[in-house]
Amino acid sequence: MSWIDISLPISEKLTIWPGDPKVQFDWIEQIPANEVNLTRLCMSVHSGTHIDAPLHFFENGKSIDQIDLSEMIGEVHVIQVPEEVKVIDKSYLDTVYFEKTQRLIFKTRMWKNFEDRFDENFKAIDETGARWLVEQGIKLIGIDYLSISPYKNSAAPHQILLGAGIVVVEGLVLNDVKAGKYEMICLPINLAGREAAPARVLLGNIQVISG
Repeated sequence: MSWIDISLPISEKLTIWPGDPKVQFDWIEQIPANEVNLTRLCMSVHSGTHIDAPLHFFENGKSIDQIDLSEMIGEVHVIQVPEEVKVIDKSYLDTVYFEKTQRLIFKTRMWKNFEDRFDENFKAIDETGARWLVEQGIKLIGIDYLSISPYKNSAAPHQILLGAGIVVVEGLVLNDVKAGKYEMICLPINLAGREAAPARVLLGNIQVISG
């Protein structure tokens, strides 16, 4: 099986959520002045491709190290959201076909580069869409921009999904991924007691359903 890396590359010019700290790399030691190259990295745990845990929106929610890893490994269905669809809501989801699965990823955009100005008008899931996904028994939701919720309504969809125990994966790169069913490996850094963590996410092709 060939694998596709759908993770954002981390750099100091990476697009970030407004108000989050910028990614910063610093050399602590550097050849030839030192024996080794050694880097310090400073950034939000929500930078780039990352996974949200319930603790992100709930005071006593599970932290990222408490999420069952089996929920992030296995079959996933990638859905291509049409250009004319502006929000992923119940009315749109009622029209979507996907093979029986507990994991869904929504492809909504093409990253021209990874340093674009933040786009406030990205496609995302509203409350009606979030409730629909909970009702379907979905266990993991992924999307290819920096939030599964709209920019001006970030809390409510997150609370519905995370409150139901759904794993939220944000900041994916799906430029080279067609709609269809894949095998997924999605693993967060094991950060103890934190509300999110950067992740490396891979898709292995099983069956492409459409272009």
